[in-house]
Amino acid sequence: MDISSLVREAQDRGLNLADPEENVFLADLVDGKSDFAYKVGDTVFKCEPWIFSLYANKLRSHCYHCLRRPDIAEDQEIRRCMGCRFAGYCSENCQIADWKNRHKPECAILKGIIADKRLESEGNLDRLLVLLKIMTKLKRKEKGSAPGDCTPESPRTFDDLMSHEEEFLDLRPELKESYLVLKPYLDRADVEKKRKICPDFPTFIRLLGKFYINNFALYDLQHPNVVAVGRGIYLGPSILDHSCVPNALQVDVGKTVTIKVIRNIDKAENVRIAYISPFDLLENRKSYLEKRYFFTCDCPGCADPETIAKRNAMKCSNCATSIPLGAENLRQCSKTPACPQCNKTNQEAFHRALKSLAELRAFIVESKLNDKNTRKRSQDDIRALMSTACEVLASDNFVLGVAHHDAASRLLTLSGNLNEGMEHLLAAVSIRREHVRDYCYHPCFLIVKWLAQQERFMEAFALIAEVGDYFRLVVGENSQMYQAWIGNVFDL
Repeated sequence: MDISSLVREAQDRGLNLADPEENVFLADLVDGKSDFAYKVGDTVFKCEPWIFSLYANKLRSHCYHCLRRPDIAEDQEIRRCMGCRFAGYCSENCQIADWKNRHKPECAILKGIIADKRLESEGNLDRLLVLLKIMTKLKRKEKGSAPGDCTPESPRTFDDLMSHEEEFLDLRPELKESYLVLKPYLDRADVEKKRKICPDFPTFIRLLGKFYINNFALYDLQHPNVVAVGRGIYLGPSILDHSCVPNALQVDVGKTVTIKVIRNIDKAENVRIAYISPFDLLENRKSYLEKRYFFTCDCPGCADPETIAKRNAMKCSNCATSIPLGAENLRQCSKTPACPQCNKTNQEAFHRALKSLAELRAFIVESKLNDKNTRKRSQDDIRALMSTACEVLASDNFVLGVAHHDAASRLLTLSGNLNEGMEHLLAAVSIRREHVRDYCYHPCFLIVKWLAQQERFMEAFALIAEVGDYFRLVVGENSQMYQAWIGNVFDL
């Protein structure tokens, strides 16, 4: 069933949904101009990995080669390599293909590796699997990109990737111990005396740095939760810079990564993707990007005064219009801003909004801490916090949206009240859509399921149609993401 059929079914039930062609959110994405460098739905890159690796914790459930789960309905199961008993495959075809392309050089090294308990800690096994793949490629002198993996200037190679070795080691001091654990295995793979691929610790750090800074996560779209199952290096897409307000996104089909445009891109504008979740506090995003990727983000979401002011907007106490709060408003003793609609000012409401923003930020930071000694707010505290915030802040306030997301998780944990948590998640999805201009598969799926259980069919059908039409427009009607969305929601 496609979205048009869904709309007709909803109308048969007496639900008046807008036609997909009249979707206001999508219409905003699709501008009538014709001189864009890229338009919504265009493909910037579509390529296979230079190297890829299944996560160690997915070895029992997913295919080592295609990264998919065996089809339980067809009574398939993981078949182990008879040589190492380590790598597992969903089919004979995958096993043969992997042997020819990747597994043969590493098979003897991986034999009996599960018995080494040192590999269970600190991600050592994942590092080893990645390094063995990189070393195989470099021994074959396959540094370049595959056909179609080119930038406009020239093909990218592994040598082009930045490693930030010193910063990477400062960030991950445990790698010194990891090197000692992995060195015997790396030496077994590095047998050529005249041309060692990983002869020492600096090279170990350089190779790992290139991978960790430039890799793309790979997802299982067949799983309703859309779980990450591995990582890979894609030489073409690795050139793309980050933005917390991205204009493109990564779409996976097995190991194939496609970069799709999610809003029209002017010729003077660069294609940018999000390296991390863009739906987080500005200070959290900037800090993580500096520590993980070693750069300071200057995208509109982090540096543009107008964008930041809109994201911090309060609600006018007189007419409920959004009042942007810029950096000058967020300082103590600043002048009370006037409403752009009614020109009224309210100092008390302004101070309440500033206090609410500060408390929301503290709550969001607290929610992400795993420290058991940190006092966590009670469910009543969270309810009071969110109630005040909804009263004084604009309904599309970005910080409020992130707090809605975290409140959903915290309240579900504390009270087990599904309805309360899902209302917060629904609000978070709506606010994210306004600022990031996208939809996340998993939370939307959970919301649709919950709305259907609550017999709020009009809202459920509307969200199914809007999210589905977004996926159809951006990634294509024949894409696995679109088909997975339609298939999963109709299995409810």
